[in-house]
Amino acid sequence: MNPVERQDDDSLKIYLPHAEGLVLCSLPQRIEDLLSQGDFNQRVADRLFPVAYEDAGKEAEYRKLLGDDLKKRKLESVKAFKATLENWDITQSGVEVTIAAELVETWLGFLNDMRLYLAIELDITENDWSAGLEPDEEMSEELALLHLLTWLQQCILDALGFVQERYIPEGEEPDGREAEET
Repeated sequence: MNPVERQDDDSLKIYLPHAEGLVLCSLPQRIEDLLSQGDFNQRVADRLFPVAYEDAGKEAEYRKLLGDDLKKRKLESVKAFKATLENWDITQSGVEVTIAAELVETWLGFLNDMRLYLAIELDITENDWSAGLEPDEEMSEELALLHLLTWLQQCILDALGFVQERYIPEGEEPDGREAEET
């Protein structure tokens, strides 16, 4: 069952266990702290603010003109994410968060920024970063958080109708069983 439901007004309602809700509450501060540092890690800058122009001169001009605005936009998305969480409903079974339709894109952007930040902390450089994980293998809190955010982002996209095509190896059914020979 998808914990994200699209409402008639195009807002989204997210249902999460208490622990996951609390984890989400801790995220905005991490990005705020990172962006408030005057001289933050270049690897972080490269991932959160990718190069717009191959030409070094054009890129320098772009950064000069829009650098502060790009950072300001990131901080505004943090603020919107935090404000949404402040209005959650706590139930006996978990938390319910409603994301207004006009904030869905902001939420997705924030989740993506947080995932990029975690990938940098974990020194993940490949797109297929989860391929080598074993189900029984103990993972760090940061890696578990990266998985949680990836899952939540996918659930939001699924609720919006962006269904991800999944690779199904030859000879397997979509549910993982081996295909019956005919």
